Amino acid sequence: MGCCGSIKHVNRPRLQKSKMIRTGSFKQIREKYTIHPRFLGTGTYGKVFLGSTGASKVAIKTLSKKNLTELEITAIKDEIRILQSLDHPNIIRYHETYENEKFFYLVMEYCEGGELFEKLTSKESKFTEQDAAKIMKKLFHAISHCHSHGITHRDLKPENVMFNKKSDGNTEVKIIDFGISQQNKGEKMNVVCGTPYYVAPEVLDNSGYGNQCDIWSLGVIMYILLSGYLPFYGSNLAEIYEKIVENEPNFSKECWKTISEEAIGLIKKCLHKEPEKRISAVQALKSKWFSKIEGKETNQLSNEVFESLKTYEANSILKKEAMNVLINMLKDDEIEDLREEFRKMDKDYTGTISAQELEDSIRRMGKDITANEIKEIIAKVDYLGNGKINYSEFLSATISAQNVLTSEMLYALFKHFDTDSSGAISRDNIQEAIEKSGRIISSSEIDLVLKEHDIEKTGKISFDEFKVMMGMLKVEEIQKTLA
Repeated sequence: MGCCGSIKHVNRPRLQKSKMIRTGSFKQIREKYTIHPRFLGTGTYGKVFLGSTGASKVAIKTLSKKNLTELEITAIKDEIRILQSLDHPNIIRYHETYENEKFFYLVMEYCEGGELFEKLTSKESKFTEQDAAKIMKKLFHAISHCHSHGITHRDLKPENVMFNKKSDGNTEVKIIDFGISQQNKGEKMNVVCGTPYYVAPEVLDNSGYGNQCDIWSLGVIMYILLSGYLPFYGSNLAEIYEKIVENEPNFSKECWKTISEEAIGLIKKCLHKEPEKRISAVQALKSKWFSKIEGKETNQLSNEVFESLKTYEANSILKKEAMNVLINMLKDDEIEDLREEFRKMDKDYTGTISAQELEDSIRRMGKDITANEIKEIIAKVDYLGNGKINYSEFLSATISAQNVLTSEMLYALFKHFDTDSSGAISRDNIQEAIEKSGRIISSSEIDLVLKEHDIEKTGKISFDEFKVMMGMLKVEEIQKTLA
């Protein structure tokens, strides 16, 4: 590979949790996004609007502070922090948040395919066992990612699973609504929460519970997908809870006669009454059911992805942040192949690629690589500095901006950083954009960004200079105007 020698130091912003919410009004959101007239939904505290920037659509959730307690406001901020820490193809992607005295405005990925619940209750929609396997594998993978970050969702149900597009083809599912999720370091939780039909028995007995409650909920969802029925139901809450605690799921109905033993066995392992004996998300993903239904997977990494990782050059902080924003603008079908490549490499189902997983993936191609070369790839791609490659970092390193950027997207991307609409990206703009993503950047690091990208030496980055940074304009074109 020609990467021998010492590992280069890669500048990266430090993580920071205090400035992930931007002060702003709905007017400022309108300046950045086109707001469409129809509502996507309404709730207790506000409405969800459809917005767009360029060809990219977003969901904008407005939350009124009028009737919120301080505890509820803290819970909203906790949800934002949790969403920001998650990075997985099957978890709703968080973009940004604005806040003023009266409202929170959460900008999220838009899923036009609707809820899993809607498909389950539709007469036109029927799920085969193969359909169910595809959905459940993605849900287990997403929850494995959550659990590897110490996050328990606590409200998994069909209403909180969205489809990214209306097509019944190769659509992606996305877990949403982390409003009552909890991040902890393994200590027991005690608050009774969740939705009655999907809540685990240990949540109800007041003895404390852990992240195994999510596996129970996934077991209930899987049962419904395969049968069309709830495993535990009743005419009132007391009856529902009693059946959850006392009864075993019923597999005697006619519909179960055509379902494989492996599927039924996996449901039983998910719905084990004792949480410590319940299967984990990682164990579920290794179930014989998935290998039987889906067949043998192709594990070999594509040569294109290997070459992209091998030749990737560490970018400036601004370029890396711009690539992260660009990824949010892309449609799922534009990154479908790369998403599957990432899944091939993530053998421990954590939603990140470790040095060992990267090495194993490359060696499966029949290529030799040294430990030092692996470290150098990780060092260049790993924006967050945690020693692993997360999903967004992988996409940033393997996607070609020149192949996906339209002129409309390029301008929208520039406007993301030109927060005061001055026509150029200033020092303050750079700092604000980086801090909005939950990181902190020093004055000296901003100096490095300007030194690299401020070709005209104005102390700011113009749109043309931004184009050069994104590989959409040759630096010689700017230098001609300076001659």
